[in-house]
Amino acid sequence: MSPIRVPAAYQQQLEAMSRVIAQLTPEQQDQLQPLLAETISRQEQIARDCYRARDILANLTLYVKYLIFSAEARHRETQGR
Repeated sequence: MSPIRVPAAYQQQLEAMSRVIAQLTPEQQDQLQPLLAETISRQEQIARDCYRARDILANLTLYVKYLIFSAEARHRETQGR
């Protein structure tokens, strides 16, 4: 499986949020850091799910191509008899 890539614009926004949170009071940081961590975790999960979906779709496409090839071969075989 290839590495999960987060879009650059999204990554920049997360870094900007992290810098802003770092400037807040410790109490505010304690409230916001878990939310930021959860947001990052969810984005990574979404990226993983999208990668898996693309992989499954590629496999399905290959399988359908094989089925079409097989059906055409079977058709040619029955036509030759």
